[in-house]
Amino acid sequence: MEFFQIVSYALLFLLLFFLIRLVYPFIYLNYFVRSQNLQEKYDATWALITGSSSGLGLILAERLAKQKINLLLLSNDLESLRSQCLTLRKNYPAIKVESMCIDMSQPAETFIQSIEGELQKKPISLLFNNVGYVPVFNFASSEWNQVESHINCTVTNTIQLTHTVVNSLYKRKGIGAIVFTSSIMSFIPAPYSALYSSSKSYISAFAQSLAIETKKYNIDVCVVQPGPISKTNFLKATGIDNFEKDPFVRLLYSFSQTPKQIINLMLNSIGKFTVVDSSPLWGLVRAFQLVCGENIILYILTKTSTLWGLGRSLKKKSN
Repeated sequence: MEFFQIVSYALLFLLLFFLIRLVYPFIYLNYFVRSQNLQEKYDATWALITGSSSGLGLILAERLAKQKINLLLLSNDLESLRSQCLTLRKNYPAIKVESMCIDMSQPAETFIQSIEGELQKKPISLLFNNVGYVPVFNFASSEWNQVESHINCTVTNTIQLTHTVVNSLYKRKGIGAIVFTSSIMSFIPAPYSALYSSSKSYISAFAQSLAIETKKYNIDVCVVQPGPISKTNFLKATGIDNFEKDPFVRLLYSFSQTPKQIINLMLNSIGKFTVVDSSPLWGLVRAFQLVCGENIILYILTKTSTLWGLGRSLKKKSN
């Protein structure tokens, strides 16, 4: 067999392997992973959910309630939190539903002692770090309080809360699971939202490292990296007028998933997988990164970022 023929077969094999590697996680997670009961798996009586009163948190709380797990819900929206608790107590009278109105964008000292007090009364086995929002602004012209608030919410307070719960599980030798909601943006540059992509990158890396440490203590760690999510107020929360009508955003959201789809993947993957890439965009993004490389992608984004509707809007505001 000639040398070039061997090389051709080798390249073809690598190409097929790469295509399978890109496609199989999405297909396997969506069609072959079976549902599981976390109450039975972890002997869980209590779960703590941050960002519980909207979006993924709202669906997640109801799914855990169906599994007869008592809930401690955290949100900064008092009215929505009260409404959520009333609905859950009415629909699932067999479980306890308690809540804490907490703004996690503020320094941790304002709430972490309260959480520690709750942990002394409640054997919390499941922690869902779901809180987060997309800060959209030009970093160079932003105020420091905008930056600090987001870092507090997505990184500092999330990590401190995780430490508090993991430390509690470790001391009482309990089994449990820690789940993080990250994003496909954790490995994609995000101009005008540099904090979002970088904070999600930190969370994804932290979760993977933590998973190795805590496995020997029977504490599973899972990080879910969804793409665009439909049927939420995610885009409106950016504060950018008609953001959802931007052509680039509309293109991304043609690959969107519903909150229910993502929560299904999350709950079915805990204890089975550490990293869950739920979005069909995952394979396309990874392939583009492999082919082009980071520097070419950055060059393209640099040259085109002000052409998007978002870039134009922020450029007008900063002028």
